[in-house]
Amino acid sequence: MSSRPSHRPVRTFSWTYWLLLATALSSLVYYFIRAIARVNAVAITPTHIIDACFGFTPSTAYEILRALGPKGRAVYKEINRVDFIITPIVLREFLLNTLPPTSPRRSSVREYLANAYAVGDLVENICVAIMLNTYPRIPAPVAWTGCLGNVVKWIGLSAAVLAILYEGICALKGQKRRNNEERG
Repeated sequence: MSSRPSHRPVRTFSWTYWLLLATALSSLVYYFIRAIARVNAVAITPTHIIDACFGFTPSTAYEILRALGPKGRAVYKEINRVDFIITPIVLREFLLNTLPPTSPRRSSVREYLANAYAVGDLVENICVAIMLNTYPRIPAPVAWTGCLGNVVKWIGLSAAVLAILYEGICALKGQKRRNNEERG
């Protein structure tokens, strides 16, 4: 057996795959904008859904679900079904394939961040589904687990977006350097 670590090749950018992912993500965003407007139209009190929070407590989750009312919770259940697996997969792939990292180390970091986002979102979605089905009783361990997933989701997503911006800055600096070398 070799003790040499195996390195996967760094991702290469594909316009076709990226456009497919961007179209899928745009469709999901469009769906969520319309669905959240439907939630707000039928909610007892205008509120945001649990997924939009950065962290929450069991009492916060209860108050949000109470404010949504029965019709709002029914729409939220539909949103959660769409968000359940499709969004974490599509957004994870989008995060990994937008300005892919140019080094194995940065690629590993980006993959870790994208996976953290996806796992956090999936955990949150499972917990939200349980809370929607058990309302008005919200088990505290489920709410706290959902909160943990929610925080991991937002931190992973934010850090992955920052990693994409970093790659973009590096690409611009590299292009500027190449342009200067061609002139000089």
